[in-house]
Amino acid sequence: MARRLDEMEEADDKLLELLEDPKIEQEVRERRAKGKKMIEVVKENRQFFLETMLVRHVDNYLNYISSLLFEIFTQRPETLKSSEKIEIETVLICETIRDVVRTFAERKVETLSFSSIRDLYDFFKDRFKLELFPQKQMPFVVEAIERRNISVHNRCIINKRYVSKTGVDPGLIGTVKKLLISELDKFIQIFLESVNAVDRSAREKLKIKGRLLKLDAGPGL
Repeated sequence: MARRLDEMEEADDKLLELLEDPKIEQEVRERRAKGKKMIEVVKENRQFFLETMLVRHVDNYLNYISSLLFEIFTQRPETLKSSEKIEIETVLICETIRDVVRTFAERKVETLSFSSIRDLYDFFKDRFKLELFPQKQMPFVVEAIERRNISVHNRCIINKRYVSKTGVDPGLIGTVKKLLISELDKFIQIFLESVNAVDRSAREKLKIKGRLLKLDAGPGL
């Protein structure tokens, strides 16, 4: 991205030369001389950009899981069977049974959205016989989500919650957790593989119609 912006600046230089207006050219070059090339700005703020990308990918992944849950519940209402009860008042304001199912599905998704990734993993496996990702990848998924949490809520400073969820040395509490490009690449690849596999399994095993997301090996969800 930064290289592309620098290339655009070089293209502007050529355009200025074609304009053959010394006054405009001089003004532009003086203004640029006071600033920095975009590649330098990106390098100085690499942690900010890496954290922003991680937050976006984690949020997209969790939103996908919520969307998939809703599709399963509404397309396969029998999966909603449980000992949970719904108020008569809620039933009465619904015009059809389908409305009741959608209302209950929305409520169930909202409740599950507050669960930990481990709880969601167990729920999908027990209720739908779907594995969100290989069990061996659980530590990486937990790490990605907790990195997202301290980035959004604690300026990437390690706190007690991060320690309890990831198992890192408690002595690191209060220090900043840096994010490496290699780590971000690893997290993104796990999310991509997870969504592709679960999306395919949900359609094959549960006969869920459609494809929620069309993904490839690109840079984002």
